[in-house]
Amino acid sequence: MLKFMPFRPQFDVATSSKLIIISSLKPKLITQNMKPKFAFILNGLFIVLSTQFASANSPDHRNIKSSVENTELKIVISSLQTNNLEKVYNQYFALKDALIQGDPDQAAQFARVLIVELDAVQTENTDPKRNALFITQHAEIKAAASAIAGAKKLSLQRTQFSALSDQMYALMKVFKPTYPVYLAHCPMFGDGNGANWISKENAIRNPYYGKRMMTCGKVKETLK
Repeated sequence: MLKFMPFRPQFDVATSSKLIIISSLKPKLITQNMKPKFAFILNGLFIVLSTQFASANSPDHRNIKSSVENTELKIVISSLQTNNLEKVYNQYFALKDALIQGDPDQAAQFARVLIVELDAVQTENTDPKRNALFITQHAEIKAAASAIAGAKKLSLQRTQFSALSDQMYALMKVFKPTYPVYLAHCPMFGDGNGANWISKENAIRNPYYGKRMMTCGKVKETLK
């Protein structure tokens, strides 16, 4: 009577614990009392698995595998960071549009959500310089956004938005968005001191004066 040893075909040839068990079996124990055709197949399987096991554990294979895994990890981390910061950027643009429309309640709401998204960003796996910059910008951005969220008057929100925009642009220059952004400048705001803002479009729509002077300003810089 033909008896098969318990065997599950689903395994990963790179998993040493499973392959050691298979490769340590003696073909004679598996194939004894079997017909030649079956013995040939199982012996062939044994040879293939043993060869694959040796290849998977060679120094070159381990080095290549380690390099690929590290590259994939960096890509995943970069993707996660970008996605998290995109949420922060989106709240900034929504806040800008609320100021253009002259809606202080919406502006305060978007500022609060911006803070939540900013606090959710993880940067532990970035290089030290980028991480240090994010920590600095995080504090400045959060302070300006908090002031906007707590302000009742549109004029106060717009004043804080100037500080927020400068800090946000500094962040974008290091952690670039996946799309072009435009740094625009209004020369009249703040008693002639001027103020910047960031936009996804190169058309001028002034968040500091809204409908009063919608097209006041010009694009200073493009970040791609």
